[in-house]
Amino acid sequence: MKAPAAVVDPQRTKRIRISPKGQVTLPKPMRERYGLRLGTEAMAEPVEEGILIRPRVTSIQGLIPPDVDLEVVERELEELRSEWTHELEGEWEA
Repeated sequence: MKAPAAVVDPQRTKRIRISPKGQVTLPKPMRERYGLRLGTEAMAEPVEEGILIRPRVTSIQGLIPPDVDLEVVERELEELRSEWTHELEGEWEA
């Protein structure tokens, strides 16, 4: 199925090639802007204009800026969960 003709904005549109395995390489500025790192899962969705590729949000990934270390954030969240669980357990005992 051929995609319908669309208006192309040369400032935002970048040319990519499809490899023999059907893979594409997204330009680095796009990967950085949308937090797509090595191993990031993405979703491909057919839309009227073609194919929409977006990050698959499986946890907090994709919800915070790409320059933030996810491991540090997840470790801090785990510490908070532990504190909250401890506080809640104390409330149940009282």
